[in-house]
Parts: sequence; structure tokens; C-alpha cells
Amino acid sequence: MSLQVGPLLLGLRVPLSVSQRLSPGEKVRLLTLLFLPREEGEPILYGFLREEERQLFLSLRAVPGVGAQKALALLSHFSPEELGEYIRNGNAEALTTVKGIGKKIAQQIILALAEPLKKV
Repeated sequence: MSLQVGPLLLGLRVPLSVSQRLSPGEKVRLLTLLFLPREEGEPILYGFLREEERQLFLSLRAVPGVGAQKALALLSHFSPEELGEYIRNGNAEALTTVKGIGKKIAQQIILALAEPLKKV
């Protein structure tokens, strides 16, 4: 998906859960994050309906081995509440049901985010 903003063409990525809630022609307000490529390529805009989704996306991206694609895959597969619960409870098995998330990455996510998510 792409978004034209004046002369600028931005790639637009949203979790599957967001795209399923939208209807053609519907006006929607997205909370966004803009990522500029280090090399050649188009800027990519990530969009979320809720601040919780956006913040969890940023937290996931900060985990070594978890890039934007894996973070988006996790948010496409689970609601922020479900994902937070699995992380807080150390449920690596649930996380590994997402394509691209192996046991090692799941454990890294839990190790990095379980304590910070308990404070939320």
C-alpha cells in the first residue's frame, strides 16, 4: 500500500488487524511513524489506530533481532492486550506461532519487555 503526499510517495504499512477494521472510502485517523531508508528506497509510514499499538511497535523494534516486519507481524497476529499478556507471562510458545518468530527471538522479546510491560 502507498500514500501520495504531494510529490512524495510513502509506503504505508499497518497491522492486519487495522486493515480488517477499515472500509473503502472510510475516513480514518492513523497514529503514524515514519521510517526513512538508510539506503535507496521509499520512506515507509507505519500506521496504527491506537496509541497502545504504536508504543508496542516501538518497544518491539527496540529488541535485538526484531525489526519492523516482525513487530508488525506480531501486532497483526495478536491484539496489544494479548501480546502484552503473553510477554508478561513469559509465553514464548504463543509468540512462536507468528511466522518469523522463533524460540530465540520470542525469549529475547520476553526478556527485554516483560518487566517494562508489568509497569504499564
